[in-house]
Amino acid sequence: MITRVVVIGAGLGGLTLAHALRTAGLDVALYERGPRTGPQPAGYGIHINDHGNRALHACLPAENWALFDDGSVAAPNVIRFRDQTLDVLTELQLSSPAENADPIVH
Repeated sequence: MITRVVVIGAGLGGLTLAHALRTAGLDVALYERGPRTGPQPAGYGIHINDHGNRALHACLPAENWALFDDGSVAAPNVIRFRDQTLDVLTELQLSSPAENADPIVH
């Protein structure tokens, strides 16, 4: 019988997994090697598609989902390729987010 699950890495995937395991009634220990605690300043954006939104919605406690949802903004559906100095090499415009609206009702 599993008594404790250890999750290594407190990134988006690790935190989501920890929430899902706790929701399932398991004891979870979460470890992160980064020395900082508390909110991290956003230095980048993360695109989460409709499958990712559904997974987060299913795994997160309602109050955490609300925080995520409130802090989310619509982003263009684009892929950019950059060089080592972060200059854009090329950009692929995909269908607009409105055409691929997420099925989760806000």
